[in-house]
Amino acid sequence: MVIVQTAQPYRQAKFAMDMMKHFGLVVGGPDGEDSTGRQKSRLMPEEEVVARAVKIADLAWKEFESRGWILETPLPKARPDRH
Repeated sequence: MVIVQTAQPYRQAKFAMDMMKHFGLVVGGPDGEDSTGRQKSRLMPEEEVVARAVKIADLAWKEFESRGWILETPLPKARPDRH
């Protein structure tokens, strides 16, 4: 039996998802000061993580395409000996 996924994210979406994994854990922003006057920070809110990752992925893919860095690959040919 062969199992095939019929819904796949586009390459930009995959790239954005990879960035979301990193941004969701490490990207922060200012969040005021603590009682001693030191800068506090917070993790980037989920909505901002997604928006930032999607924007970067879109810009990156456009740049990759303009530089010819995208390799289009054909689908594999069906093998008659397989079902």
